[in-house]
Amino acid sequence: MKAVDSEYNMSLQNDSWRQFMLLQTLAKCESTLHRFICGNLESLNQEGIRAQLLNFHKTWYSANIMKLTVSGKHSLEQLEKWAISLFSSVQNRDVVVPYLGNPELPFSHENLGTI
Repeated sequence: MKAVDSEYNMSLQNDSWRQFMLLQTLAKCESTLHRFICGNLESLNQEGIRAQLLNFHKTWYSANIMKLTVSGKHSLEQLEKWAISLFSSVQNRDVVVPYLGNPELPFSHENLGTI
C-alpha cells in the first residue's frame, strides 16, 4: 500500500497525470473513463483490501489474456530465452473476458473541445 501511496503522491505534480484526471472529471458520469483509478493510504486502508486484491489476482491473472512485448539490445534468441524463463510459469486459468458491450463515447457534445 505504501508503494501505491508513493506513486500517487509523485503523480500529483505531474502535468500529464493532472490533465488525465481533468479528462476523467469531464467525462460523463456513466462512462468507464469517469472513475477512481489510483489509491493512496487513506483510500486503501480498508478492511479486507488484501483479500480483495488476492481474489482479483486469482480470478484475472491468467496467461491466456496476457500479452508480452520484449525489447532489448541482445539477440532475439537471448531475449526469447529470458522471456520463457521468466514468464512461462504464469498459469493459464482459461479466463474468459466478459463482453463489456460497445462503450459510449465518454464525453457529451457540450464537453467536446473543453480543454
